[in-house]
Amino acid sequence: MDATPELIIVLMGAGGGGLSLALVMARLIGPAGRQRRGPLLALAALLLVFTLDLVDSALALASPARHAAVAGYVLLVWPLFALAPWLYVRSATLVPGALRWRSLRVPLLFWALGMAALVPLLRLDGAVRHDLLVHGRLPAAADGLLPAIAGLTLFVLGWLAALAVSAVATIRLLAAHRRLMRALLSNTSGVELRWLDGFLLFLLAAFAVELGDSLLALFADRSLLGDDMAALVEVAILIGLALFGLQQGDPVPVWARELLPAPAAPADEPVPAADAGAYARSGLDEDSCARILDRLDAVMAAERPWADPFLTLKTLADRCGVKPHYLSQALNMRGGTSFYDYVNRWRVEAACRALAASEDNVLAIAEQVGFNAKSTFNAAFRRITGETPSAYRRQAR
Repeated sequence: MDATPELIIVLMGAGGGGLSLALVMARLIGPAGRQRRGPLLALAALLLVFTLDLVDSALALASPARHAAVAGYVLLVWPLFALAPWLYVRSATLVPGALRWRSLRVPLLFWALGMAALVPLLRLDGAVRHDLLVHGRLPAAADGLLPAIAGLTLFVLGWLAALAVSAVATIRLLAAHRRLMRALLSNTSGVELRWLDGFLLFLLAAFAVELGDSLLALFADRSLLGDDMAALVEVAILIGLALFGLQQGDPVPVWARELLPAPAAPADEPVPAADAGAYARSGLDEDSCARILDRLDAVMAAERPWADPFLTLKTLADRCGVKPHYLSQALNMRGGTSFYDYVNRWRVEAACRALAASEDNVLAIAEQVGFNAKSTFNAAFRRITGETPSAYRRQAR
């Protein structure tokens, strides 16, 4: 067996995947495992399918004869590429609607149809499957070859469609989660799952390039990436997933799970945090909302709680002497804003005064008014004032 660069890469990737799976399982049986069981299981499923794919590639390179016996079977778990990211976000966030089996009916149905489409392929002789899937070689004649190719084509097309649909659904869930976090927190860094945006984009781009390269190799006998680069990309995705997934804490504060009312919307339909239906039975009228907002403005002006970079809806509600859900309703329905935007407006107004009156640099002023990152401060300042802090300071003087 020759230790080619591609084989070394996939073996290292498979080893890293196995180690990552062991770390995830250790988290599952640890003290916090029960609270984060859903996200950890989804992460484990995604790591598993990457690891199995790399093990399959390593076996194909190291021992083609042994790989012939299992060639194609790794495709049975490929639907997890599409399903696992959606499951991760669904189980990790506060998006209305519990994760129930009925939420999985359509994905599981397509999974079953995909496995049925692969049956003709898996009935082929192992050597034929190996040559077809690994080298893209079509035998001169083989029983059942045409149904196998047709089934494989249907599977790949359906899998790509499922991947695209899952990506859209996951992005919608992430957007709904971020709206909810902005209704509860004044600092959303670390809880918005931003790393998943990059992961999904990189995953879709990598699969699109890999598919195009495979088609080019099949019909034009050319390859743009090369086997070494393709393996390196897959290993890079696996390592990034493991690093970010294992570092991610609970994206939802424990106290926040008690604030949201039971949703009346279907489990598969994300609902914005400012939806009036969420407050339909709260009993809080317009006058009550106005009094709460007056009390809130007085507390913000007198006590300056906005200077706390980790200010939460619950903390501010306690200082105002109202229930967090009532404060959120008053802000959303009477104030027309989210908790996040309301607090940041106070911070930006204070920053404007400091920029005009003091010689402190922009970063120092950002920290003084409650921002813990210059990028967040710049984005909020530009959104509220329409210009950068430096430009505002020049004009103010």
